[in-house]
Amino acid sequence: MDRSTRARRRASLLVASVVAALTLAAAPVAAQSPAPSLADPADQLALISRFYELLALDPGSQKSDGLRAFLGPEFQIQRTNGDHFGRDEYAAEPAQVHTWAIESFDLTTSADGTVAVVTYLVTTDSTIDETTQTTTAPRLAVFHWDGSDWTMSALGNFTALPASSAASAPAPSPAPSPAG
Repeated sequence: MDRSTRARRRASLLVASVVAALTLAAAPVAAQSPAPSLADPADQLALISRFYELLALDPGSQKSDGLRAFLGPEFQIQRTNGDHFGRDEYAAEPAQVHTWAIESFDLTTSADGTVAVVTYLVTTDSTIDETTQTTTAPRLAVFHWDGSDWTMSALGNFTALPASSAASAPAPSPAPSPAG
């Protein structure tokens, strides 16, 4: 085989390698789809409800596996008692929700539509650490579109102030006056 034939084979092999590399690199991008619109309140409510539907499943591997799949790898939860957990810790021992009702919600999405932040008020009848209670409290949830589905990135639980406490709370301090 002469020198020019070897050079053509190398060039052909190089072109074939580049095409294969580009095809493989583009494959994951092609598989990802843009985030669906959450403009419809029914879609917003369905996204929030997925979390509670998973928590309502009977304890076991189906619940744990389903929850782990729905929670993003970056997931963090902050409970009102100060406890906080990552995805694997929380999925291993999640709350058991018996009933829930989402009473109001407000959803905001990022400019590219891949992040959704939701504030909402929910009443739950749930068991956490063997204590069953009914509570109504505000929540803050963050969701992320991973290219194929929405995952939950964070959940902050807040304690609702009783109406009597809110009425007796001190007035906010006045804003400082500008220097002048």
